[in-house]
Amino acid sequence: MISIRSFFWFICIFLTPFSLRALDEPSLLSFGGGVFEVSRNNHHKTATFQVEYRPGVIWYTVRPTLGLMMTIRGVTYLYGGFGLEWILKDRLVFSPNFAAGWYRPGGGKDLHYPLEFRSGIELAWRFRTYARVGIHYYHISNASLGRKNPGAESLVLFFAIPLSRQCWNPR
Repeated sequence: MISIRSFFWFICIFLTPFSLRALDEPSLLSFGGGVFEVSRNNHHKTATFQVEYRPGVIWYTVRPTLGLMMTIRGVTYLYGGFGLEWILKDRLVFSPNFAAGWYRPGGGKDLHYPLEFRSGIELAWRFRTYARVGIHYYHISNASLGRKNPGAESLVLFFAIPLSRQCWNPR
């Protein structure tokens, strides 16, 4: 018997890329800021900043991502991963995403392992110039590789600019 979860992933991975295929997307450089540990009311809640590069290479709807996240308390997270970019109605972009990377707690929250995984969802508005503004919610966790697995959630507002001159002169 097929479970609902299995059916959902089948639709997302195998059918959706053919109907919502993103074409001719430029590389993007994204700058964001928000709150680290947004879902908990504790002393680890702090401001976070991130920079991401998304090359214009898209295979169906899968786009790679490289990024750096830092907080004002010294947390550093360097990561690489991918997102599924679904462009709806030519303007709204929905992107579930996943990354893995190196985490250093600095003076902030210790996640108890240097290898951390990030899973998130992103919703953005895409302008005619291909620039984007949006919100990104993600969870960072060591997947129980460390002796503890406290995890952390972030909520980030971002602005992404295309790295192609052609995009700044839309028709």
